[in-house]
Amino acid sequence: MTLVFEKKESKLEYWFTILALLSLSGALLPLFGEQRLARDSDVNTGRMLTNTAIFLAASGIALYRWGVTSVLLSRNLLVAALFLLPLASMVWSADPDVTFRRATAHLLTGFFCIYIAGRMTPEELMRRLMLAFLIGGVASIAYIGIGMGVHVGGSLGGAWKGVYGQKNELGRIASLAIIVSLFVTPTNARERLMRLATIGIFAIMVIMCQSRTNWLTLAVMLAVIPLTNFLRDRRVAPSLRLGLVVTAVVTLVLGVAVGAPMILAASGRDMTFSGRQTLWHGVNSIIAAKYQYLGAGYGAFFTENGASYMVKPYIAHWRGVPSHAHNGVINTRADMGIPGLIVLAIFVIGLGSRLLHKMMTDGNRKAWPMFGAVFVLFLINNFSESVAFRHSDIAWILVLIAYLYAADPLKAARRVPVVRFAPRVGPQPVFRRDP
Repeated sequence: MTLVFEKKESKLEYWFTILALLSLSGALLPLFGEQRLARDSDVNTGRMLTNTAIFLAASGIALYRWGVTSVLLSRNLLVAALFLLPLASMVWSADPDVTFRRATAHLLTGFFCIYIAGRMTPEELMRRLMLAFLIGGVASIAYIGIGMGVHVGGSLGGAWKGVYGQKNELGRIASLAIIVSLFVTPTNARERLMRLATIGIFAIMVIMCQSRTNWLTLAVMLAVIPLTNFLRDRRVAPSLRLGLVVTAVVTLVLGVAVGAPMILAASGRDMTFSGRQTLWHGVNSIIAAKYQYLGAGYGAFFTENGASYMVKPYIAHWRGVPSHAHNGVINTRADMGIPGLIVLAIFVIGLGSRLLHKMMTDGNRKAWPMFGAVFVLFLINNFSESVAFRHSDIAWILVLIAYLYAADPLKAARRVPVVRFAPRVGPQPVFRRDP
């Protein structure tokens, strides 16, 4: 059961979505001036204002088309908890002002996801993502060509960062761009050329950014992608497909766990994960002492009123205190405590089961294995970065959209809204029986 729209999208709205994806992926960062890390959108004022304007416009459209929005929300009640919990954490926040601003941005992120899921098919989103990544890749090459897209001096000297502001961010976007493009089914010669160009550009980028973490991440993802495709093979019995994939995943996880020291040593790293172990130990110690149950409030842990001054002694050798815990689970616990962990766990389990069901029953669509691969990438990224509950983050946005797309139709309303656009009174939802 799908939402159907009888009015074609305008060119203006098409390019609005491309602009939105460019901004959310960090490709517009040079226009605003590089401040700290590219993904700290609440630090970079220009990017923050741009994303806010995009979210407000998308929220307005989503509310204007309430018939579609209400159906999406009725299918996905967990989404309400995901976006209301950060706002609720204002009650106990160590810095209510910061929590309010960031929780509001997170809520607007949710409306943007609802707008996308209600406006276009998953396949159309994949094509637009590929175009946005390609534009960012070409811009990065130009930026590197004029000497602005390369780190100069220090431990990062010589590493490419492109237009994304930091080598690790370039590596993360490159991995995501390659994964999305691999699953896109071109509909014409132009899209085939775009697909090859995107994969080629970002394959070079992921090497030249010198981000060992993203090298390992992409290697793991290239092993996972065939498994997502195998789940779609209807020539094999569902139970056999599931059993073989589970066995392969368990083997892969155990192999990585056992061989982690050797793998990290081969890539020039060790089990401290570039000093992250020290940060994790410090954050966990502070949580146990001060924010054991409810956390410091959404976005408030790494503030002066929260616990940044307490974190500093643990990472005295760092250049400064980061804005997140470099681990999605630890960061969620630091901000929203046990309630946040419970909601996140339910979301992860729910999305995983939804995508697994879609891949095994709707094998003709490449969108489901693509979202499955993005979901796995999201889980991996949360080990060394804080992606979960991260407003304006492209990976978090994509898994939220995947959750909305993959809603179980059996639990949806029996009537599907078809939005008809009347010439004067605006869109009027009408209903038809689900075939």
